Amino acid sequence: MSSSSTVCDMLTAVRNGIALRKQTVDVVDSRLNRNVLDALKRAGYIWDLSQVDVDGRSRVRVVLKYGPDGSSVMRSIVSVSKPGNRVYSRVDRIPFVLQGLGISLVSTNRGVLSDSEARAQRVGGEIICKVY
Repeated sequence: MSSSSTVCDMLTAVRNGIALRKQTVDVVDSRLNRNVLDALKRAGYIWDLSQVDVDGRSRVRVVLKYGPDGSSVMRSIVSVSKPGNRVYSRVDRIPFVLQGLGISLVSTNRGVLSDSEARAQRVGGEIICKVY
């Protein structure tokens, strides 16, 4: 059974795919999911994503990224904002993840950006998740 947040479901599917060492994961196709996945791709945490049709439903196929030793590039992906508790932050208060080694994804009026992109563009917004 899915929750009321497709982003939380998508992050859980990616987390489970990494735990099972899958090469690809199919998630629900939505504009916000694609924007979050595009930001993860720009940051280098996934290889690629594409739209596919699975059993008559539109899905996004995510190609997960692993290092040369077989370990996942993404060690942890944690949802910050949840349906019952939205977390918003001004640009000067966007949290650093592991002192800059990880990223926070921020939903802004300019799209979903990594924390460094949001600081460069001087925009704040809703903190979606933390990745390292």
